[in-house]
Amino acid sequence: MAITTISKVFEGAKAGILNVAKSLLPVNIGVPQSIINSENIKYMVSIQTRNPTMNLTAFLQDKFSFNVTSDWTDSGSMSGLHAALSDAVQLVTGASLVNTMATRRKWRGSSPISLTMKLKFEAFENVKNEVIAPCAKLQSLVLPSGGYDIGLGEGEKFALNPPGPNPFYLEKYKDVGPGGSAPFKEGQVTSVTIGNFLTFSSVIVSSVDVVFESRMGTDGPIGAEVTVVFQTYEMLTKDRLDAAYHGVLVETTENPAKPADTAAVPT
Repeated sequence: MAITTISKVFEGAKAGILNVAKSLLPVNIGVPQSIINSENIKYMVSIQTRNPTMNLTAFLQDKFSFNVTSDWTDSGSMSGLHAALSDAVQLVTGASLVNTMATRRKWRGSSPISLTMKLKFEAFENVKNEVIAPCAKLQSLVLPSGGYDIGLGEGEKFALNPPGPNPFYLEKYKDVGPGGSAPFKEGQVTSVTIGNFLTFSSVIVSSVDVVFESRMGTDGPIGAEVTVVFQTYEMLTKDRLDAAYHGVLVETTENPAKPADTAAVPT
């Protein structure tokens, strides 16, 4: 279900948009709570981060797609002496040493799940909080932070903190070290929930494409579409995929659907 463009037009102070106190990025951004309460939650996407904490809600605008791949290679590929011996045998006998067992594939790993979706932001009360801030926040999830200025005078920074979680973080040692310093620092963890059926507890944001609408309020565009590409933080196992789908695989296995009743066909 696509959320179509809302025709509401904002005209400066008449719409109550001007509010300097709300110009800073709030903790809760995107679709306002009053709208969430009146809309079907099945068509909402919730994105949450910690370190720092942020709650972002958006309309699911269009179809969304998943992609996951499995990498396999030949288990008995010939090389070196084996290949030379096979060539010699084929030269003498006309047959090679290649066999079907050698062409069996062996698993080399599976990719993280990639999720591409289009989100819609629309200003109902506040352009900055409901459109501009969530777009900027999503863009920030792919950019580094921090760093050190070594005084070159051009604003260059070194030793930047990468976006996303710290791959060396261990929950067991989270309270060890001064101030949660690396390698005990968790980094920024992002989760995404689609409607009421799917939750990925840890994702990285690999791509953000923002298209602002030309409808303008006093504070900027009053609508935007954002295409976001998420990837799971790591390769999932079957049970963790089942957890993301809220246990649907287990339920399907334990309670298989009964076949539809069919009329008896006379013989």
